[in-house]
Amino acid sequence: MSNFEDEENILDLDDLGLSDDFITITVQELILIVYDASGSMKEHGSSGQPKYKEAEIATNGFINRLQLSRAASSFHIAVAIFNDDVTEILPPTPVLELPAEDAVSLPKPSGNTNLDAGLEWAENLAEKFIKDSGDIDSDVKKAAIVVLSDGRVNRGEDPSIRGQRLANLHTVGAGAFGNAAEEVLKGIVTVPDLFKRDPSPEDLRALLERSTLRAMRN
Repeated sequence: MSNFEDEENILDLDDLGLSDDFITITVQELILIVYDASGSMKEHGSSGQPKYKEAEIATNGFINRLQLSRAASSFHIAVAIFNDDVTEILPPTPVLELPAEDAVSLPKPSGNTNLDAGLEWAENLAEKFIKDSGDIDSDVKKAAIVVLSDGRVNRGEDPSIRGQRLANLHTVGAGAFGNAAEEVLKGIVTVPDLFKRDPSPEDLRALLERSTLRAMRN
C-alpha cells in the first residue's frame, strides 16, 4: 500500500486547464522521467524485483493512468537513464501516441552514477518544450521532472546547483534508495512532499502523479 494519501484520485480532475465563462486556457505538460541505471539498480527493491524493474512497472502504470484520464491529451512523456552518461529511452511523445501496455522498457543497469548528466538532459528538453511552439497548440506549457536514484554520485559534475535551478523553474520530484541518494535528492525537490525514501512501485507511481498534478496547478 502506498504511503501517499488519495493516490487513486490524484489525476481525477474535472479540468486541468484554466477556464471561466468567457475564456479557456489550454495547458500542455511534459513529464520528464530520469532514472538511475548504475549497476546497483540491479539489486532487489521492496517488491522482491530488481529496482530498475520496479521503476519500469511504476512508469508503465503511470502512463496507462494518464491515458485513461480525462486530460490525457494534455500530457507528453520523455524518459532517460543515467549511469556513466545519459541515454534517452523515450523522446518527448504525446501520451496518447504510446502503447497502452509496456510503453517503456529499461535496459539492464551497469556503470557509475552521473546524476548531473540526467538533470542536464531534463533541463534542455524542458526549456525547449516551453519555448518552442512547434505543432503543439497551447496557451501555457509546463514541465515536471521526476528523478530516481539509489547511489552516491561518482561521475560528472556536482548535480546540486543544476538541480536547485530546475526546482525553482519547474516541478521536481525525487525518489531515493538509501542515505547516499537521499542526501542529494532531498536538496533538489520543489517541495518536501515530492520526495520519497525507498519507494515501492506504488509509491513511485504516486510520486509521478503528484509531481504531474503540482506542475499543472502551479
